[in-house]
Amino acid sequence: MKKSTFFIIAAIILFILNGILIALVLQKPAYPIPQEAKQGELKLRIGEQLNLSEQQVQDHRRLADEHFRGMRRLTEQQKRLARDYFSSLSRIDANSSDTSDVLDEISELEAQKIQLTYEHLNDIKSLLDEDQLPLFDSILDEILKVMLNDQKNAPPPPRQPRDR
Repeated sequence: MKKSTFFIIAAIILFILNGILIALVLQKPAYPIPQEAKQGELKLRIGEQLNLSEQQVQDHRRLADEHFRGMRRLTEQQKRLARDYFSSLSRIDANSSDTSDVLDEISELEAQKIQLTYEHLNDIKSLLDEDQLPLFDSILDEILKVMLNDQKNAPPPPRQPRDR
C-alpha cells in the first residue's frame, strides 16, 4: 500500500470519528441534574424491583407524571411565598403578623406536598398484585431516602479556617 492510500484511509477514519464525537456532544447532556437523576433511576428501579406488568408500568408513569406536576405547582407557590417573606426585610412597614401569616402558608404548602406524596405512594401500592406487595415494603425505605434527600453519603463539611 502506498503512502498516499494510507493517508487517505487515515483521513477518512478520522473524519468519521470526528462526526461521531460531534453527534455525541450535540445530543443531550452527559450528566443529568443529580436530583433528577436519582428520581429517574428510582422510577426505573421501582418498575424493575416490583416486576410491574406492562399495564402497571403505564399506570405508574401516569401517576408519576401527575405527582410531578402537583409537586412542581406546590413548589412554585412555596418559592413565591418565600420570596415575599424575605422581601419583607427590605420594607420598613413590615410587621410580624404579616410574616407569620406567610410562614403559615409556607408550612401549609409543605404539608400538602407531604400529603400528595403519601397519596402518590398509596396509589402506587394500590396498583400492585398480592405477590408484589412485600416487594413494595422492601423498597419503601429506598424511596424515602431519595425523597427526603438522605445525606448519608454526603462529603464532610468544609474545614473552618484556622485562626492565626
